Amino acid sequence: MGPFGDFMTAKYLLREDANLTVAVGLQQFIQDPKDQQVALFAAGAILIAVPICALFFYLQKYFVTGLTAGGAKG
Repeated sequence: MGPFGDFMTAKYLLREDANLTVAVGLQQFIQDPKDQQVALFAAGAILIAVPICALFFYLQKYFVTGLTAGGAKG
């Protein structure tokens, strides 16, 4: 429910196009049933996901180290 709430909050509180979040901006591509721009929506979703995945894979070693260090008894 967290991401859905973040989307709904941003959609109804942010009115200027310059202040929209990425999720709300991408939703505008598929909002109109007669003129859906699915290719642009998919391309935007991939462009947003790539840096997040790269950051996760780069920082994964620190995440695992922190979990194992915190799980040790002693």
